[in-house]
Amino acid sequence: MNPICPISDKRLNEVSIRFGAGFIFFLAVFAIIFHHTLIFILLGIDFFIRGFTRYPISPVSLISGFVISVFSFKPNWVNAGPKIFAAKIGFLFCLTISILYFSKAYVTGDMAGVVLCGCAGLESFFGVCLGCRFYAMVLKLRNVSQ
Repeated sequence: MNPICPISDKRLNEVSIRFGAGFIFFLAVFAIIFHHTLIFILLGIDFFIRGFTRYPISPVSLISGFVISVFSFKPNWVNAGPKIFAAKIGFLFCLTISILYFSKAYVTGDMAGVVLCGCAGLESFFGVCLGCRFYAMVLKLRNVSQ
């Protein structure tokens, strides 16, 4: 674990996180193809629950937790702090995309959606969390400027 990442006393199963990111990836691709604002609103609610509350009721987390328990994947526990920060960024992306779609700015909304899909795809398929890496860079910049 990167020592700059935010430290949390909570741990999350990375296998569940990666499966959930894959689920988000495919939902977002579908939403972009059909300009389906409701899916981005629902994903935004899910990201909000994971990023801003302490409640374990995120639909994506519940679904991914169920699937990995059915298939008995071995857990890999990681620090929750970076993942919480990444969920907050995901919420901001979904909020932005929803507003753009409501405003009929589909091309701009699609571009933001592609960025969201790229981040979810990197997490799901390669285990690379761009939100976590971005937060580490922000902390480094903050320490340099002080």
